[in-house]
Amino acid sequence: MSWDGYLNDHVVGSLIDKAVVIDVTGAAVWAKSNGAQISPDEMKTFASAFSDKSKAEESGVSFGGSKYFFTKLEDLTHESLPERTIPTLHVAKGKEGVVAAKCTQGILIAHYPEGVFFGDAIDAVVKNASHLVKNGI
Repeated sequence: MSWDGYLNDHVVGSLIDKAVVIDVTGAAVWAKSNGAQISPDEMKTFASAFSDKSKAEESGVSFGGSKYFFTKLEDLTHESLPERTIPTLHVAKGKEGVVAAKCTQGILIAHYPEGVFFGDAIDAVVKNASHLVKNGI
């Protein structure tokens, strides 16, 4: 299975409607679900937010051409990988948002639509990020 297929089959669903995986430097897209778009500038902003959140706090973060406002950056764990924390960024606009989770070599970025509770979206992304970490991504 390609990582595009993984995103379409396992990440995108009732909670997440679009997702991408980029490398940790923000220089390359490794996988995209159907309908997901991300620009080179957007990738760099997500990647840099994990080492310095100040720009994301001040200016927000864009994904697919839409601007979202910084909510939080925190280290989370999932029961499938309790020995490792996953740095997780949450940005929102109204009742929709984006969750980004930094894995080992990549960053999973996922959009959730209006009507999805942000905590559920964060949990889903961290669960999938744990799977990616276990697979060397």
